[in-house]
Amino acid sequence: MTPLRLDELVIAGEVATPGTVRCTSALHARACRPLSIDYVTRRRTERHEVRGVTLYEALTAAGLALDPARKMDHLRLAVLAEGADGYGVLVSYAEMHPEFGDCGALLAA
Repeated sequence: MTPLRLDELVIAGEVATPGTVRCTSALHARACRPLSIDYVTRRRTERHEVRGVTLYEALTAAGLALDPARKMDHLRLAVLAEGADGYGVLVSYAEMHPEFGDCGALLAA
């Protein structure tokens, strides 16, 4: 795969179309209203205004590759999201699914 530009994101793994590249500007065109988010660091608390698309929505658009023979197959999945800056987070699919955890994980800028 060619290197990504700063405004692109790749969705890989157990999805219908692995390696899907999405332009973040297209995602942000569908972004939710602005949210105030507090970040706590060792030194201080910062507040940022962000807009984004839920991670659940982005994965649903990519189409999960599920096994219909497995009961609630989507609950065994996890998502590793990594940024260009090297930070990463692991979230279970159940945590972000609206019928279960509905944590509201955002792909935001």
